[in-house]
Amino acid sequence: MNRPSLLLLILSLFVVTACKPSGARTDAMVRVPGGTFQMGSEGVIPSERPVHAVDVMSFDLDRTEVTVQAYSECVSSGACGEPDKYEGALAGAHMFCNWHHPEGRATHPINCVDWPEAAKYCAWRGKRLPTEEEWEYAARRGGRTYPWGNEAPSERLVNACGPDCMKDGASKGFGWSALPWGNDGWPESAPVGSFPKGASIDGAQDLIGNVWEWTSSAFSEDYSKPAATDDRVGRGGSWSNSNATSLRPTGRLRLRPTTRLNNLGFRCAK
Repeated sequence: MNRPSLLLLILSLFVVTACKPSGARTDAMVRVPGGTFQMGSEGVIPSERPVHAVDVMSFDLDRTEVTVQAYSECVSSGACGEPDKYEGALAGAHMFCNWHHPEGRATHPINCVDWPEAAKYCAWRGKRLPTEEEWEYAARRGGRTYPWGNEAPSERLVNACGPDCMKDGASKGFGWSALPWGNDGWPESAPVGSFPKGASIDGAQDLIGNVWEWTSSAFSEDYSKPAATDDRVGRGGSWSNSNATSLRPTGRLRLRPTTRLNNLGFRCAK
C-alpha cells in the first residue's frame, strides 16, 4: 500500500470512530474497592432499618445505566426480549418509554424493561445485576451521604422532576408536582452521564435520578427479616420523582419482577 492510500485509510478509521454516538454504549465500568459500611437508615421508612454493618468485596460496576442503543444490540442478537415501547398521545405511561421513541434516544437509559430481561442483558454481556448491598455501597463509599458528597440534591446534580418535568407531565395529562429547584434541562429521562457533578467517588454516573435501577436482591420488609416474596429491590430514584426522600442512596423500591415502568432501568456489575 502506498503512503497516500495508507493515510486515507487512517483518516477514514478516525472519522468512523469519531462519528459513533457518544455514550450510546455502556461497556465502560468503574472499579469499586471493597470495604465495610453502615447500610440503611434509622429514618421514618421501616424498610431501611436497622442500620447494620455490611462487608462488600471489590467489584466492577457499569459507569452508566444501560442505554437504549446498548440494549438494542442484545435484542438484535436474540438474547433479550423487547421492552415495552413508546406509544403516542393518550397512551398513558407508555408515552415515556424510550424504546422506539420518535426522538431516537439512543443514549438515554433503557426503561420499561422487567427484571428477567435486565438479568438476561447483563448475562449476555458477561456480567450480572448488582446486589442492593453493592449498589448502596457504591453510592455511599467514602462515608458520603450521596454519591457526590453531602450536598443536598439539586438540578445541577440529578435528573429528577423539577418545573420542566411538571410542565411536560401536565401537557400529557399527568398532574405531577415539582421539586423546589430549577429546571435541569431534561423533563423526562436524560442521556446517561448528563450530570457529571453527581458522580460517585469511583466515577459511576446517575446512581441517583434518571431511572430507578433493578438489583438482584429480593425485597425484605426490613433488614432484620428474610425476604419472604419474589419481589425485587429497585434503587436510586428517577426523573419523575418529585419527593427528595426518593433521591437517597438508602431508599428502596419494592417491585414485582414482571414490573415495567417508564422510570425504571438498570446497570450491570461483575
